Amino acid sequence: MSLISRLLLILAVYLAFLPSIIVYVQPRLMEGGDYLMTFYPAGKLCLMGRIADIYTPDGMSTFIGAPFDKFIHALFPSIPTECVAIYMYSPLIALFFAPFALLPHVQSVIVYQLLNIAAVLWCAWVYRSPEQKTFWSRLFLAFLFTPVFHTLLIGQLGLLFGLVPLALACRLLWEKDRDRRKIKDLLAGGLLGALYLKPQFLPCAMLVVGSLFLVKRYRPALGFIAGMALMVGLTCLLYGPEMFAAFVKSVKMSDTCYSFEGYKPPTHLVVCLPAVILQFFPHSLRDQVKLFAYGLSALIGLALLLDCYLKLKARGDGDQDERTISYLFLFGLLVLPLVVPHFLFYDLCALVLMAWICYQPFWPRLESGKLLLWRILIYWACNIYYIVFSFAPVAFLGQWLPMILVVFLTACLLLLRRVAF
Repeated sequence: MSLISRLLLILAVYLAFLPSIIVYVQPRLMEGGDYLMTFYPAGKLCLMGRIADIYTPDGMSTFIGAPFDKFIHALFPSIPTECVAIYMYSPLIALFFAPFALLPHVQSVIVYQLLNIAAVLWCAWVYRSPEQKTFWSRLFLAFLFTPVFHTLLIGQLGLLFGLVPLALACRLLWEKDRDRRKIKDLLAGGLLGALYLKPQFLPCAMLVVGSLFLVKRYRPALGFIAGMALMVGLTCLLYGPEMFAAFVKSVKMSDTCYSFEGYKPPTHLVVCLPAVILQFFPHSLRDQVKLFAYGLSALIGLALLLDCYLKLKARGDGDQDERTISYLFLFGLLVLPLVVPHFLFYDLCALVLMAWICYQPFWPRLESGKLLLWRILIYWACNIYYIVFSFAPVAFLGQWLPMILVVFLTACLLLLRRVAF
């Protein structure tokens, strides 16, 4: 291992555990983070038998002053009143965090962060290649990516409930043996269906299983449907259909964060095309503009699905190797900021899968070089973006700052399209 590789490995280890150090040393700083504003109190309500309070009651059209919002401010009085608590996830997530809510909040955050680190390291181990001489630097490659650092810092779901299912599903779909592929395709589809728990990543799953379904590889789509049905059925079984309906309502209400003047979302974190477009218009016009913005995103997603299908069909070999599957996942990851209405900077943590894929030995030398360069550019772009909005006075740029990143990621998607398959 070269000196530079050793230094990067040390830096990666430091960045992996720095969020836990920050929480331990400065716990008050984290009280506005997603973990303590969303998941920890949801687990508390679950333990208290008040899980219905995680969602806005019927008749309320705003999250402001809802029972969940009031509970958070009672639990953490130092959180400013202008910070609105919003829960827009499945009740199964609240159930998952119930054991964490048994701990004091500082220890709970740290345990959850360590669990995420372990999950990422395990996925990196799954993607290891025996012939890679720089395995340890590859192992910690994820922690050099600032969306991962940010996800760990605020305690979001993107790693454990987003990156991990995507990474394992991609690895399963690489199976070459036709007999083993049958069961692994179903398992991969089931894992992608589990993204029900992190809905922002569902379009990536839908692109992958949809493309494969169109070329008559049906099992991933069947597994995906079964996985989704299992999640919905488990929700209804444990909490009743009304809780599932409340969850769906909450997801629909979540985009009012960008159209209702009472909310003040952090502009620099909103890195999705639909929401960025909305923020160029006054609040009075955003409901009308929303139809155009969301329609444009839907057309982009459908156009990419059609393009993937045509590329797969043009191959004409009736089979999909590791390269083909990898390209589908890369397309799916890069299209997320263009089609998801509620996609924030930390959700880019899923692009770590891109790094693990790019270093696989099955790529031809020329293709591998292009993909590695492309991976480095995306890493640098996202890391610089994070440093800029964290430390530079760029508030005056408003929505133009995230638009720059969205345009860059769009350009990367278009460039990938030229070299894919």
